[in-house]
Amino acid sequence: MPNIFKIDRRDFLKVSSGAAGGLVLGLHLPLTASALAGDDDLKPNVFIAVEPSGEVLFTTPRPEMGQGSRTGFKMIVADELEIPWERIRIEMALAGPREVWGSMTAGGSTSIRQFFGPIGDAAATARQMLVSAAAQQWGVSERECQADDGAVEHVPSGRRQGYGELTEAAAALPVPERVVRKGSHQFRFIGSERPRVDIPEKVDGSAVFGLDFRLPGMKFAVIRRSPTFAGRLRGFDPIETLKVRGVRQVVEISAGVAVVADSTWSALKGMERLRIDWDPGPHTGVSSETIARQLERDGQAEPLVAEERGKARAVLAGAARTIKAVYENPFVSHSPLEPINCTAHVQGDEADVWVPTQAPQTSQRVAAGALGVPVENIRLHTLYTGGGFGRRLIAPWCADAVEVSRAVGGPVQIFWTRAEDTTQGNYRPISRHEMEAAFDASGKWIGWRHRVIAHSTSGASNPERMRDRVDSGAMDGAWRLAYDWPSALIEWKMSNTPLTTGALRSVYAQQNCFATEAFLDEVAAELGQDPLELRLGLLAGTDARLAAVLKTAAKGIGWGRVVPRGRGLGIACTHCFGSRLAHAVEVEVDTTGRVKVIQVHSAVDCGLAVYPDGVRQQLEGGVVFALTHALKAQITVQDGHVVQQTFSDYPLLTIDETPEVTVHLVNGGDPIGGIGEPPVPPLAPALVNAIWAATGVRMRSQPIGRIPV
Repeated sequence: MPNIFKIDRRDFLKVSSGAAGGLVLGLHLPLTASALAGDDDLKPNVFIAVEPSGEVLFTTPRPEMGQGSRTGFKMIVADELEIPWERIRIEMALAGPREVWGSMTAGGSTSIRQFFGPIGDAAATARQMLVSAAAQQWGVSERECQADDGAVEHVPSGRRQGYGELTEAAAALPVPERVVRKGSHQFRFIGSERPRVDIPEKVDGSAVFGLDFRLPGMKFAVIRRSPTFAGRLRGFDPIETLKVRGVRQVVEISAGVAVVADSTWSALKGMERLRIDWDPGPHTGVSSETIARQLERDGQAEPLVAEERGKARAVLAGAARTIKAVYENPFVSHSPLEPINCTAHVQGDEADVWVPTQAPQTSQRVAAGALGVPVENIRLHTLYTGGGFGRRLIAPWCADAVEVSRAVGGPVQIFWTRAEDTTQGNYRPISRHEMEAAFDASGKWIGWRHRVIAHSTSGASNPERMRDRVDSGAMDGAWRLAYDWPSALIEWKMSNTPLTTGALRSVYAQQNCFATEAFLDEVAAELGQDPLELRLGLLAGTDARLAAVLKTAAKGIGWGRVVPRGRGLGIACTHCFGSRLAHAVEVEVDTTGRVKVIQVHSAVDCGLAVYPDGVRQQLEGGVVFALTHALKAQITVQDGHVVQQTFSDYPLLTIDETPEVTVHLVNGGDPIGGIGEPPVPPLAPALVNAIWAATGVRMRSQPIGRIPV
């Protein structure tokens, strides 16, 4: 049980804009090294407040970016506190230090799985304290009382008191050391089908996303950065820009230049006329071709051994026969639909910042660093986010916003165009995968090798430190798998480029799973074995839950059935971010090589599905996201700059291209797993496996485009 303690209203207001009173409980999740129960310097990182009105305020440190976590949080509070659904409101906390909040970052599919236990403990604690307060007032045993629908009832007499009437007395009681949580058979809200809590305000337009935010007298600015990697601003000529109606200033900032105007439209038109002189920097010779040659060359150098099972090096060296293949993944962009934006109002050595972000603390630090002030001088407000996928884990635009606001002496909303976002991305890293399977003289499969050659995000900032280390994050989906390999050698080689990379929904698990699961089908074909049966054999005795989701997805799509000519079925699976997931895909390839995905059956075991419809939404969205990258999207480089700029040359999957997606929920038991990332990795390999079944053509590079038929 986490450290739970009472908070007074004054301390509560330091971290929340809410006006709660009554019974306020703070809890310290075990996300930091400190354990501060009983300390005078209270540092909780979640708050539940039962107000004198009988309403409940839950203050969350995790941003809502469309993943539906707030609905799951509300379900947990409603069940464990025994409070009517409509009496709970959820507010996003102001950004604060890790010592107070732990990690406020929405990433890694962590929100529900990290908070389910602690939030439930805090809500159950509040419930118990309210029951104790009522029992004391009535002079009866607590065993005769029960919480029910926002009130405490004395069962023998039928007396009831609402929570609001009990908050003052409950707040005077000591926090119980142990409380009883509900069993799953008692849940009314957890696991139920309810509309998302953010639907009404997103439908009626009252939800405030970054671009919706307004302040009196606010100006608007468009940002331009160097189009080439590591390029620098030499200078600019603002004469023509300042002639545009509504343009007020042209401001040089650390990252480039900003055009400030009375409206976004005026700023955009002004930027079109701005004459900028860029120093292109040292990377003008970099292109997709030079990067591909670099990865191939680095793959021939001595790699680091990440994992070895069963003396694999000796087995591979002594094999009678091997099959080999190279799988490749390009850089890809996050491209969230809401453009990059941030609003700032700098006043002296303090500032308010309003930003859609996945990482409030990172945004706060970036803004403070740009102004050269302490972090606590930045009051950062997290707004609704129109898509993140990892793009909003970093926050250079917060530096842009505070610099421009300081220059103009008032509030400013900065805006990156779609082209600016696409060409200035922190992309999913590029990777090359050299695969090898070994067989003995009788044709028995005896060895597996996967050499990962990739740009290392964690090694980019300090490549010397990482040169002799395996990038553990870059090996997700390649190593430590549940498959009982006959023998296996998993290798790593860093091959960094001038591009900036970062986390993109499932990060390296997507790329490594593509190579692993697609090449596994090549092994199955070499053995003359059904791909599903091969996987189940490798999982026998190692991971029954992963085997179960494979079987469920296969059953859903009708694995083994006869399909029309030009169609094929494919399957792939993963265990990442705490969940097990399998996709079974049916595709159709026409005579021109055009690929159409007919249907996808997705089976997931994330343990208890707190918000089942949210799980389905995440899987459906994950399929669309992954299909965009598998079929059409890629970032290419020419003369030291990114070629793609807008959705015309970086297209997303459209509605008419989207297949029917059927989601199957499998509960294999505790613990709760994540759900945002796991849908992405197995989609591409299931797709290319289905294409091979339909055409006999192996597709080993993304995006797939058209099939050579």
